[in-house]
Amino acid sequence: MRLHPTNCVERYSCLDRRTFNAAISLLRRRMTPLRRLSDIEGGLFAPQQLRILTLLARGLDRNAMADAAQTTTHNVQYHLKIMFTAFGVSSSTGLVAEAKRLGVVDGE
Repeated sequence: MRLHPTNCVERYSCLDRRTFNAAISLLRRRMTPLRRLSDIEGGLFAPQQLRILTLLARGLDRNAMADAAQTTTHNVQYHLKIMFTAFGVSSSTGLVAEAKRLGVVDGE
């Protein structure tokens, strides 16, 4: 589904045009795969997500990541799904490779 301001503003009339355009801009930015470290430094990810990414780069499985991050495996899976989309990858290996390429995690 394409997000087009003129169609959606009428549907969501509770939002003024400026607020709506800001929301659309944020959605488009989140749906575009990351290509620069500055995308990450801009606060796109929560600290918990970066912690999980670091644990994944160390080679931990989802259960071990959940224990280390003091959360549930469902929560780990949720954060990984968000990062897969943001980095434009479909596997844990690809996620770690992209994170290392961008300098988000150490390339040990």
